[in-house]
Amino acid sequence: MNGVPYESSQLRPNIIGTSFASQEDAAAEIAAFPVGARVVAHADEAHPGNAFLKFEAGAGLVVFMLVAPVALAAALASWRFL
Repeated sequence: MNGVPYESSQLRPNIIGTSFASQEDAAAEIAAFPVGARVVAHADEAHPGNAFLKFEAGAGLVVFMLVAPVALAAALASWRFL
């Protein structure tokens, strides 16, 4: 960015990692980004080390919306026993 090289290991903008069933599946996911090729990367100038290659919406908000009520209910239920 601005003539300064940066490296990032993120393929997508979210922090939730992706797992693959096989090495072949993982290789297919990154086939469009060969080593040494010029590709478009998405980066925030304030945090260029968090750059990513695939611009996709993450599931973070959905996960939060599902987990937060369960965590709150568990906390309220356990409060009775304190």
